[in-house]
Amino acid sequence: MSSKKYLSPCPSCGATFMRFRRAFGRMCKKCCIRNITHRNGPLNPRWSGGRFYDKKGYVLVYSPNHPRAHNKHVLEHILIAERMLNRSLMSNEIVHHVNGIKSDNRPENLHIMDRAEHTKYHFPKRKKTMCSGGCGIGRFCVEGFLCKNCRRPSFNRVKSAYDRLLSWRMVGVELGISHETARKIYGHMV
Repeated sequence: MSSKKYLSPCPSCGATFMRFRRAFGRMCKKCCIRNITHRNGPLNPRWSGGRFYDKKGYVLVYSPNHPRAHNKHVLEHILIAERMLNRSLMSNEIVHHVNGIKSDNRPENLHIMDRAEHTKYHFPKRKKTMCSGGCGIGRFCVEGFLCKNCRRPSFNRVKSAYDRLLSWRMVGVELGISHETARKIYGHMV
């Protein structure tokens, strides 16, 4: 199947150029390159609506003048939430998808909450309690874990516990670390 060539005038500059009958190009190569590279958004011939999905599954929309725009695109759920509120979102506000589907941006599926409330919603089991390591500083930590000061007990604490208990298993229980960790880290020092 052969496609015939014919001369066609360029609508942009008026020059004639060779065009294939089934070709998509409507203008000469020079004008085509100039028009594609200098036209952004809906004016570009490759425009596909300005809506696409990012790697995380969120929908991005072309909105170059938006304050939260990144590479001229904004997350669609932010735009819809701002339209619902008739104002722009504050820096501490987050739009939460009620059903968990990131691309479902219906107004009834979006809930606006602040960062602290959003964190509590997604991590409800993280209760702050006093440190179980007995550091005496009074710092708070996530329940069942040691605070920053107690994570790795000092050599003197381990040595005194080992001298009293003479068992790595008991040392681990007393210090709140596993007996294997106690033996591996401190075994060569005692």
